[in-house]
Amino acid sequence: MPSRRSLFVASAALLGALALGGCSSEGRVLDIEVVTGHETGAMTESPAVEKVIVQGIPCSGCGEAIEAEATPGGTLDFGEVDGSVPYTFEVTGKDGAGNTVMRGRSFGGIVLDGIDGDAFSVFAQRLGSWARPPGKLARGHVRAPGVSVGERFLFLTGGDPSEDAAQIELYDLFAWASVKGDEPFAFAAQTLWSDATTDGAQVLAVSDEAAGQAQWFDGTDFTGAELPEGLTSFAEIAGGSVVFGPSRVFLIGATRAGTPTDAVVDVNDTDGTITVRRLVQKRAGAAAMWLEDVGLVLAGGSAEGPGIEVLGEDATSFAIRDFAPDPTTFAAAVRGSVSTVMTLVGGTLDGAPQKTRTLDPRCTIACVVQENDAITPDASLTRTAAYFWTTGRLIVTGDDSASSGLTRTFIIDDLKNTVTEVPLREPRRFATSFAAPNGTLALAGGVHPDGTPALTVEMFFPE
Repeated sequence: MPSRRSLFVASAALLGALALGGCSSEGRVLDIEVVTGHETGAMTESPAVEKVIVQGIPCSGCGEAIEAEATPGGTLDFGEVDGSVPYTFEVTGKDGAGNTVMRGRSFGGIVLDGIDGDAFSVFAQRLGSWARPPGKLARGHVRAPGVSVGERFLFLTGGDPSEDAAQIELYDLFAWASVKGDEPFAFAAQTLWSDATTDGAQVLAVSDEAAGQAQWFDGTDFTGAELPEGLTSFAEIAGGSVVFGPSRVFLIGATRAGTPTDAVVDVNDTDGTITVRRLVQKRAGAAAMWLEDVGLVLAGGSAEGPGIEVLGEDATSFAIRDFAPDPTTFAAAVRGSVSTVMTLVGGTLDGAPQKTRTLDPRCTIACVVQENDAITPDASLTRTAAYFWTTGRLIVTGDDSASSGLTRTFIIDDLKNTVTEVPLREPRRFATSFAAPNGTLALAGGVHPDGTPALTVEMFFPE
């Protein structure tokens, strides 16, 4: 792979010079506007928001926190503010009884002295539901990979082949607007990795077109990626997912649809070394995650061989666990109520929906999987993604194969044994969910049930 380069150089430079709220160190007054995007009734729906509080939280040891409050639509007065301090801005909306019913958050590291203009916005939304921030993407992408980039942007490209599939969609969490790129990748990406470093960031896009292609993009230029030693072609990992460990990143081909593969690219984030590792069993549609005190765990995706493989934190090769073979495909793996226990959600087995299951990948002999009907979504989910929220609670997204790929989302509460569906603001098929840099969950892309592109971004602020 190439030497590290900065992503979106101009935007990264701007990030270090942004300003926020109140008066800067030069005495310039700036206004923060709390916006609700496409959800125009968010402030007034029952129970209505009676008070809006905005806090500026400095980086650790950087300075003092600032705070202002007002009624909806009122002026937020922060007084004198140190314009050199990097802030993250938090919005809280309270109803007449003092309950928090609305939240919002900027991305981190906004410095007060360099902003152009007199005002900027922070998006806020009702808790526990999806909401659409301002603006729309320029184009739609179907079954596309998406990542967060540079602590500020949502990045979407690739997916199902179309004339626009190679184009890049970028959504700015400061301007709350789409940023249209002029140059596309050379192919429709199937896998994306956002590689952030102290010098900037870049995005790696991987495809199996032309026997496997890969390109880095730094916001300005595209550079061909060097094939790691031990990988026959980038097609071995194209379409797979990216899993992050404490100091390592794994590009895992076995989570993809289609041709089974055993290839895993292991990138050491500390020294940049790259090692290609091989699974014991080739898999397709497997679930994968990094589990604390266990390592990288893969589950399912093959009717042959053990159902679980583990690459320990200090291991150099995968080890099998004594679980029965598991041909389930497209489930999501996420930590359970206990940090060393894994939960598998969604997925299908012979076309039928699979139950939510829990297991302990540390087990080595006569291992068992526990099924739980009570926390199984009522959908045949593929392309399932699951996100740990708080102990016992998960957020799950996936495409329902029984409803032509309609993207559905659920909150699973393992402690209460409940599943609650959270409908999207715009019903859509084959959309993509991914973690946003402001600590929320983002969902983008897909098509509406009538086939028209779904261009709005949706965000979920759990609490």
